[in-house]
Amino acid sequence: MSLVAVQSPDEVNQQEEDKATRRAALDAAQSSPVITGLAAHVTRRWESARSYKETNIVPRLEECHRRRSGKYSTQKLQEIREFGGSEVWMNLTNVKARAIESWLRDILVCEEKPWGVEPTPIADMPPDIKQSVLGKLQQDTLALYQQFQGQVPPDMIQERARRMYEDAMVVLQEEAEARARNMEQKIEDQLTDGGWDSALYEFLYDMATYPVATLKAPVMHVRKKLSWGAGRRRADDTRCLFRCSA
Repeated sequence: MSLVAVQSPDEVNQQEEDKATRRAALDAAQSSPVITGLAAHVTRRWESARSYKETNIVPRLEECHRRRSGKYSTQKLQEIREFGGSEVWMNLTNVKARAIESWLRDILVCEEKPWGVEPTPIADMPPDIKQSVLGKLQQDTLALYQQFQGQVPPDMIQERARRMYEDAMVVLQEEAEARARNMEQKIEDQLTDGGWDSALYEFLYDMATYPVATLKAPVMHVRKKLSWGAGRRRADDTRCLFRCSA
């Protein structure tokens, strides 16, 4: 059951006056010289960028697309028809562009992926591990002093410290290698789910066709996922998806 809010005429009038006051203050702030000057500057720069794009960039991209598709421009086709020339397009551009794509695919798209994740040759020892090794060394040193009645050779302590350090580094290096393998598998799984192969093919096509190509990856998207909780109740969940696009 919904409730209906009831207001007196004075309350309604007061709300309208407050809205008018806030609107007037906002209009005054927007009409200040700083705001108007900034807005004019942004507008000029935007118009300049749009004009440059329509004059220089778009015609060049359209010409690249026509060359790759094997089509004459309207002006060129009209000139050919005026003197009765052949309208056949040999389309050598497409042959050369496809060759470039093939070479790049041989390098970037193969059974053995051209990338990997490896740890550094010497893993960094975290502070807590270092403190643990020092504490163990102190305990062993005290035990040696008690065993030899305070007459422990310095080289024995140094040898014990060296061995403990090497043992700790071996464990750290093995853990770093295991984490690198897990991270490599995670990255490969995200690339597969995000459509990396298809995005890479589109990127190679654009790079062989146009003066510039762009590959965006990974782009995170938040999507809702339908799930069912306890008692067969609907519980909408959100998840992050990584997508690749060219």
